[in-house]
Amino acid sequence: MNLLKPIDKALRLESERLLLKPITEEDTEAVLSIRNSDYVRGNFFYRKEITAEEHLDYVKNKCETGEVFYFTVTEKATGRIIGVVYLQHYNPEEKAMESGLFFDKASPKGKGYATEAYRLLDGYAFNELKLNKLVARVISYNGASVHLHEKMGYKAVERSVEKIFPTGEEVEAVTLELVKENFREKN
Repeated sequence: MNLLKPIDKALRLESERLLLKPITEEDTEAVLSIRNSDYVRGNFFYRKEITAEEHLDYVKNKCETGEVFYFTVTEKATGRIIGVVYLQHYNPEEKAMESGLFFDKASPKGKGYATEAYRLLDGYAFNELKLNKLVARVISYNGASVHLHEKMGYKAVERSVEKIFPTGEEVEAVTLELVKENFREKN
């Protein structure tokens, strides 16, 4: 059951270089080209390619209901969608959600875009949604993601074995948490 209101489609989260906006049907092609890339799927627990129909159903039944907060990340200088950040799996007892992200392999590396986008997302989660905690699940071999979360103030709280869908392959997962008191607007 979801206790959060659906996201306002007019919402914009901005930094100097990035624009985050709620996903729309019009973003389907750009988002799926990133989400279905071997690069992104190789770092996900759920590796099945997503069809446009499945994606649109997800937007309608999850994003537009307030169950999931899914933002495209657009590089302002080019107007190109370079990634997605999201919040899902609301836990009302802890006022917590799972946070996540994925970026195009072709997006500029080493420029801090993922950090910048995640900072906007985390700020929205704590300041607007009034969450107390964010949780991230990362495959342990994805060192860049583990490092990003640690840089943002997340702390590793658990290691577990998870199965990849649809292959059933077992991988080590790291669960990281960020509590509101440890959120840093800037590093």
